[in-house]
Amino acid sequence: MALALASTAQYFHEKPAVAIGVTVAGSSIGGVVFPIAFEQMLYSSLGFAWTVKAVGFIMLGALGFAIVSIRPHLPPRKRQCLGLDVVEEPGYIATIGAIFIMYLGLFTPFFHLPLYGHYHCMSTRMSFYLISILNGSPLLGRLIPGILADQIGTLNMLSTSSCATGILTLSWIRMTTNAPLIFFAVLYGFFSGAVISLAAAAIANIPKSPREIGTYMGLGMGVLSVASLIGPPINGVLAHAYTGFLQVQVFSGLVMLAGVILVVFTKLVSKGLFSRG
Repeated sequence: MALALASTAQYFHEKPAVAIGVTVAGSSIGGVVFPIAFEQMLYSSLGFAWTVKAVGFIMLGALGFAIVSIRPHLPPRKRQCLGLDVVEEPGYIATIGAIFIMYLGLFTPFFHLPLYGHYHCMSTRMSFYLISILNGSPLLGRLIPGILADQIGTLNMLSTSSCATGILTLSWIRMTTNAPLIFFAVLYGFFSGAVISLAAAAIANIPKSPREIGTYMGLGMGVLSVASLIGPPINGVLAHAYTGFLQVQVFSGLVMLAGVILVVFTKLVSKGLFSRG
């Protein structure tokens, strides 16, 4: 994913947030199609083994086309491979740190919302489709905020979207019936999709040269992948320890809002609070 976003950012300099938003929006389509297709194949005569193989063949075809069609836009840089000098840039470190905190709580509903719905007497099939709703609603969330970000600033739009996501997560505590949970899935999918695409755009905006984008994106996404990896298990431990979802919801909502505070702090020390950075 990092390579695809870095390649996109190299081609589009004037409106990178829109370009990255369009690129990431494609995953929303896959997020809707794959869970439904997986369920239909799994419970048909295919069985688990061939269902997984079929999904793998579909992904192989899609990725194969990308490998053949995408070409480097810029020549490689003549420097050390790791490019660790980027860690000396305070704005880069602060931005990665803020998004890292956000990512600790961002993916919680994707893992716990179906279980939460089933716990509150939602049917098994309907709770399963909450995942498709969460994956489908980011389609617009990755396009519209990207357009706005190129007008008012990527970090401004990122902090706004993350704030909305944190508030939604805390409001999730009071939702216990089908209609509010479906509405929550739609809204959360929209704003979480915005956070994901704008986080990539914010990192791509930092390097001064397009040749640096790959290094910045690669290191940044590598660090953020750790947050994506440890966030859901932390929430799983909380859910198991307290035999409920309240602590999970509170933790996820608060870390999202803490990430907003760090983004605002980053703007204060680097570009100014009301800049379009």
